[in-house]
Amino acid sequence: MTTPEPPVLLFELGRTGWRRARKHLAAAGYQLSPAGPRAGRAVFWDTPDGRLDRRGHRLLLWEDRTSWRLLLVHPSGVEEELLHGPGRAAMGPVLAPSSWESLGERAALLPEKPLVPTGEAYVRRRAFTLLTPSGTVLLAEVQACVPPEKGRAPALLRVGAGTGGGGASLGHLEVLLRDRAGLSLASGDLAHLILPREGQDPAFRAGMEAALRPDEPLGAAGRRLLGRQLFRFEAHLPWALRDLHPEFVHDARVAVRRARTLLRLAGPALGPKRAESLRGELRWAAALLGEVRDLDVFLEVLERYLSALPPGVPVPQTLVERLAEDRRAALAALREGFSGRRLQRLLARLRRLVQSPPPRRRRGASAERAGDAARRIAGRQVRKALKAADSLGPSPSPEALHRLRILFKRARYALEFFREVLPEEAAECIEAAVALQELLGTHQDAVVAVGRLREAAGRSALPPGELLASGVLLQRFWQSADAAREDLKEGLRRFRRAWRALRRRLRSPSPETSRPLDP
Repeated sequence: MTTPEPPVLLFELGRTGWRRARKHLAAAGYQLSPAGPRAGRAVFWDTPDGRLDRRGHRLLLWEDRTSWRLLLVHPSGVEEELLHGPGRAAMGPVLAPSSWESLGERAALLPEKPLVPTGEAYVRRRAFTLLTPSGTVLLAEVQACVPPEKGRAPALLRVGAGTGGGGASLGHLEVLLRDRAGLSLASGDLAHLILPREGQDPAFRAGMEAALRPDEPLGAAGRRLLGRQLFRFEAHLPWALRDLHPEFVHDARVAVRRARTLLRLAGPALGPKRAESLRGELRWAAALLGEVRDLDVFLEVLERYLSALPPGVPVPQTLVERLAEDRRAALAALREGFSGRRLQRLLARLRRLVQSPPPRRRRGASAERAGDAARRIAGRQVRKALKAADSLGPSPSPEALHRLRILFKRARYALEFFREVLPEEAAECIEAAVALQELLGTHQDAVVAVGRLREAAGRSALPPGELLASGVLLQRFWQSADAAREDLKEGLRRFRRAWRALRRRLRSPSPETSRPLDP
């Protein structure tokens, strides 16, 4: 059983707000004792698409002249220290999930994605202890950003319970400061003062956060689903082009692939000709991102295999350097391709589609609802994938397994797109589809890796020792592919079981259709 977090009050302070607050506190019998001023640099971190923010959390790096602290600010306003150290914080441009290993169970509070700085400012913090008339000790702090955005620095008054509690005293204090001193409760925390007010188009942000409704027309639902993928792509793209972490390329690529799949599945409701044209342009973007991402995956697995080479087998350094050069060339092609007008035109067309009204219907025709479309689209994609699985045979070719992977990817995406209007059994079906797709992905990655190794080794003669290492690596990749094949049967069995449960619920008269979005 978890202990509830103590409440925290946040008030906005205007030019004379703190002066009025102290006057009314003294008149009501409160004793205010300064606990010392602090000044330092405050940096907020989040994923590019704001996963921490959507959960109501903030990750704050506070750094002063002598030390630094990494704080997790909970939705209640309570600050929990995660990491600390003396001197300057050795933080790079990205906080990778590997940084959370020392946090133990608290690491579960943070996203399993790399974090980037979303805003920073120099902040003055003046701390006080507040003794209430009843003898309860509260902790108060005035926080002000420097330099100010416009004229006077924006400031907040933050009041929290002390070690001995004080929830009731906070309630009394709230009434006093609000009704007597005329302070307004703040609409946000310190991040509200620091983070930029302008950013993504609010229409795209709202489109990502708002949940689908079963009775919503598919044309409107499809546009909001497309807006979610556009938001994610634009959020991750700048970091991908800076090449700060492989996950940024991965997330940008996934957003493009999901957008292509959505245009394919809901094309008639989005405008068939426009959807097909956009799918072609997104295929170009996906190819540029995919070349970099595939090499990232390959080099990551290769590094793991190289660290486990048998004693006496040298590392094929020439081969590794050639593959690294391929990755640099792919990144250069990505940057060049996305630096021109073609990408900007593509993004502009996607925005217009998201914001456009659905196409006109013929007189007397009714628009398909999102709940009905979810059952139709998901059912069709799952049936196609299972039919392909039934026709595999005892020794399927790599091409057949790759095709099966694509079909299950579409089935998974269809279930994920509409999971808010599907029964709760869809969660287990999605989980089984993810596991199955990972198996098929492992097999395909191994097949592609073998081809890359052979191609890289064939460019010029390798030293004998490196040829031996290359042979060992080829064997490891084939073993990985064989292991994925062996697990495929069980993965398919698990997915069929989950799909049967979901299908029974879909056929029931009134399935539950409302599920919260968890990006």
